[in-house]
Amino acid sequence: MRGIMFGILIMITGIAVYGYNSDNPRLIVTTDIGGADPDDMQSMLHLLLCSDRINLLGIINAPSWENIPELSKTKLDEVLDAYSQVYLSLKVHSSNYPHPEYLRSIVAVGQSKAHMNGVGDGYDSPGSELIIEAVDNSGVEPVWIAAWSGMNTLAQAIYKVKNTRTDSEFNSFF
Repeated sequence: MRGIMFGILIMITGIAVYGYNSDNPRLIVTTDIGGADPDDMQSMLHLLLCSDRINLLGIINAPSWENIPELSKTKLDEVLDAYSQVYLSLKVHSSNYPHPEYLRSIVAVGQSKAHMNGVGDGYDSPGSELIIEAVDNSGVEPVWIAAWSGMNTLAQAIYKVKNTRTDSEFNSFF
């Protein structure tokens, strides 16, 4: 934890001050943080350090390659705890950093079954619902999805929209 905080504080020194841009891209990230790859932790730290330049709509924790009955949020919680501790320092550099409680509110669990085994009737997850809600509420602005884990949570969202809406409504979803 101390190493994460130190890393964030070191990176703060490289952040430039700039004006607010209302055209910040809308982004949802799927992550399998807590798995075997250390790059997930590094990617999440980088995302949070850039979070003043994007409109972060969701962080979905989902497995990439194996079935996980109950995903642990331990590593993600660790990163968000560290962000909370440096939040006020970040705000000195940019007033656009999201509040730590907002970030916690947009964390959702994705599919618990890997690959397409977790897609179909009865497989909706908080993560797939978050994607649908974000797209529905985005108006004409695109919602970008960063795939840092398996994409079956996105596949489930698309599956549900395809099977519960008219063709016209489905086409306008994209």
